[in-house]
This record gives sequence, C-alpha cells and structure tokens, in this order.
Amino acid sequence: RLFFDAILNTTLWMVAALVLPTLTGLFLALLLDRQVRGARIFKTVFYLPICLSAIVVGQIWIWIYQPDWGLLNTFVKLAGNPDFNYAWLARPDSALYAVIVAWSWQQTGLSMVIYLAGLTSIPSEMLEVCEIEGATVLQRIRRVVIPLLTPSTVVVVALSMINSLKGFDILYIMTGGGPFNSSDTLAMHMYNESFKKYLMGYGSAISVVLFLIALTIIGVYFRQLKKVDEIYG
Repeated sequence: RLFFDAILNTTLWMVAALVLPTLTGLFLALLLDRQVRGARIFKTVFYLPICLSAIVVGQIWIWIYQPDWGLLNTFVKLAGNPDFNYAWLARPDSALYAVIVAWSWQQTGLSMVIYLAGLTSIPSEMLEVCEIEGATVLQRIRRVVIPLLTPSTVVVVALSMINSLKGFDILYIMTGGGPFNSSDTLAMHMYNESFKKYLMGYGSAISVVLFLIALTIIGVYFRQLKKVDEIYG
C-alpha cells in the first residue's frame, strides 16, 4: 500500500515538476525578454532561488506556511478572513502540494534562464515581419516564438524531470514524507525503509525502480534531442 502511494505521489510530483517550472519559466522569459525597466534586477531575483540550498529554501517556505504568523495565512487574514489558521504542511490533503510549490519556486529560475538563452537565437527580423503583417503579440508567441523554442523546451523538460527525482532533500526538510505518508515519494520512501526501518533489501529494490525511471527519462530525452537536432540542427 505505501509503495503504491509513493508511486502515485512521485507521479504527481514529476508532472507538477514538468508543468509548473516550465510554464512559469517560459512566462518570465517572455516577459523579461521585452525591454522591461529593471529587467536585469528581476532576472537576478528570479534566478536567485536556484542558487540556494534545499535547506534554506525549505526553511523559507516553512516560515511562509506557518499557521499562526506565516506570510500566506497573513495575506488570507488581511484579505478578509481573520480567523484563517490553516496548517499547510500538517494536513494530508495539502502537504505534498505545498512542497511542490516550494520546489517549483526554486526551479523556475533555471527554466527562465534556458528560455532566455533560446530567445536570443530567434532572429528579430522574423518577428518584425510578423508585426508588419499584422500579427498580434500572442499570435507571434504562439506561432513563431514557442515553436522555435522547442530545443530549449526539450532541455527544460528533461532537467525538470531528472531534478524532480532528486527532490528528496526539500521533502525531508519540510514534511519528512508526512503527515501520514501523504507526501511520501519513492525517494522519501526508500530513505524511510532503509534508514528508519532498516529494511535495506526493500530500500535497495526501491532504488532500482528509481534508477529505471531515471534511465527511461534520459533515454526519451536523448531520443527527442536527436529529433530536434535533425529538425533545427
């Protein structure tokens, strides 16, 4: 039962790790690629979390989620709900999602930088022609920019998926896999079984499953990279 719950949580974790940093990083890159005032400062601020250790990131978000005086609950109270006192990390229905938000916040800066690098390779003349022909900003992004960012997207997706398998540290700091194993991923489950229950054989079997998942992701990544290289190379 716990093993299958860990697989389900790992799947949810990986999907969120794929979607949130990718979309948020793309949005920030598109926003900051335009001549926004103070763009360099914003780039530094958004990239800074990836430079922090998981211990620091985890502690920051533990403070944010703190029920009594945490930043998130304080905003809700100021918005008109003075009795709001939700324990985000102590509830089985919200603990995993709370950690996912914290992890995505840390990873978004890396996705943003990769997309910004990809945007520099798009010829400005192509976008100017689209603008002259009457294409709106959204049309240019959807039909020109995003397709040309495919190589960057492949890299972002692969790194996000691989990094998500290493997301043990922030889970360990923020929830430890709890409450009631609600945030127990395969990596967390492997640690608990190996070093808390001393079931080394079971823990080794879980590590093999993690290795096979990582190997599959890497294989798919190189296959897609080859296709992208054939198309854009």
